[in-house]
Amino acid sequence: MISAGVESEVRRRDWAYWRDLAFSRVLPALFFSLFLARQLLFVWDGLHSLRQPNDYLFLIQQSLALAYFTMLVVLYSVRLPKRGTDQRLGVVIIAFTGTFSAIAASFLPGGERRDALVLPADILATIGLAYSVWGLAYLRRSFSIIPEARRLVTGGPYSLSRHPVYLGEIVTAIGINLATGGWPTALAIAYFVVCELLRMRWEEGVLARAFPDDYPPYARRVPRYFPNPLRARAPRWDRGDVSRQAPDKGAGPGAEAKAGVDLGGAHTTGVPAQSAGGSDGPGPLTQASASGADETAT
Repeated sequence: MISAGVESEVRRRDWAYWRDLAFSRVLPALFFSLFLARQLLFVWDGLHSLRQPNDYLFLIQQSLALAYFTMLVVLYSVRLPKRGTDQRLGVVIIAFTGTFSAIAASFLPGGERRDALVLPADILATIGLAYSVWGLAYLRRSFSIIPEARRLVTGGPYSLSRHPVYLGEIVTAIGINLATGGWPTALAIAYFVVCELLRMRWEEGVLARAFPDDYPPYARRVPRYFPNPLRARAPRWDRGDVSRQAPDKGAGPGAEAKAGVDLGGAHTTGVPAQSAGGSDGPGPLTQASASGADETAT
């Protein structure tokens, strides 16, 4: 009797369900699993190559990248249903090409190693990676590459700026390529940054339509790009708590306390890319160290 009920439920599921399962969950999770496996090798190799101070910084970078890709694989598999999206052809093309331009930047020819910039580049990349991982940890099941709204995330790094995953990815992409990139790399990074800025705008439109009562006040309160410590922050009870939204059915206690939206974020380069305020997607984490550029290139 139970098997008959399961069979009946499967038959009722339409093509849209199976398409979403295959292309929005399984395939992206498998794709980022390749980067996850790659980062595991880098971390393992780094653990056995600790000789100089820079080696420890490189290991930290690779560990952050490993955490990032692990989260992408898991979050793609368990994402919440979307409440709004922008699937215009131009938006989709820019979201994906921008995300993967950061990855491609590390493999373009024409650059020379600039030793004086290696340490600053590594520090910059580490800061960007840490900020991206922090943002993704709050975004959680609202992650996506194209602009989509799932929940409205306002806590943690999202109380400092509206697009922390994108910001972290941009900083990471610059840091990874600063000491080794040439003109082709610089152009790829510039294209990546332009795409990220466009995605921010589009994602904000999706969020404003999906959360008309909560997003406009949040947008007025929180800077779009960079955290501003001098700007007054919301009261503690208002940060990360969109209690007016009903929690998902079956959600545990406190489900409404961490509202989330898909931002990014692919946030993307070998690392993150961020998808709209609720969709920051993966970006430049594939190659997470300037000093380790040769080892991380594929």
